[in-house]
Amino acid sequence: MCTVTFFPLAKKNNAWVLTSNRDEQKMRPTLSPEIYVHKDRELIYPKDQQAGGTWIACSNKGTAACLLNGAFEAHVPQPPYRQSRGLVPIHALEATSFASFCAQYLLEGIEPFTLIFIEKNDLYELRWNGEERFWRKLDAQQAYIWSSATLYAAAVRQAREQLFASFVAQNATINPDLMECFHTFGKVGSETNDLVMQRNSLQTLSISQIVFDENEMAFGYKDLIHQRKSCVSFDHVRTKMD
Repeated sequence: MCTVTFFPLAKKNNAWVLTSNRDEQKMRPTLSPEIYVHKDRELIYPKDQQAGGTWIACSNKGTAACLLNGAFEAHVPQPPYRQSRGLVPIHALEATSFASFCAQYLLEGIEPFTLIFIEKNDLYELRWNGEERFWRKLDAQQAYIWSSATLYAAAVRQAREQLFASFVAQNATINPDLMECFHTFGKVGSETNDLVMQRNSLQTLSISQIVFDENEMAFGYKDLIHQRKSCVSFDHVRTKMD
């Protein structure tokens, strides 16, 4: 939920990779990614057992969604909330289009968030600050990084952006494995703010990665607590224990 990058892999076939580090309470129970049927489509996502939602998901329609806590700046939580933010990526992927979802979805009663949404060669960002929604289309041929506003101060988010810009500039060819390395070893000088972080009872629990290439989509998942990896796609399921 807390660090997300998007990188376009190839212009000719609209290939891209979306990678997310989840920073949470160590004991928060989570199920590894599986295929779930929602309405007329299949979704792949890891499930948060506490709230029943997820922070990242993709569909067999060629779409993907990823959630970060907070909008532009840190906010003061005001529970109880009407529903968990973790249901937002699922509902976005169930919608007929992202434009209709942004215009019609009821956000009142949901804690502030940032949602990244991808539709093949289109990239969108939706932010909800608890009062207003802000959404825009981004350039899908550019690389992006987002950090949760609830965990990382503006100066830290800027340092992470500079780190990512340097990483992109220094690597002529970037593939999904290299992006996973960035999410694993990227450092800004403090274990409380590095991409794999440790802060009191919070730490990076997992690294999720969605790779899209033409009509193929795969969801890779690295559980950092139990040291195991899994990969799920829409035509097979593969699990590897480290």
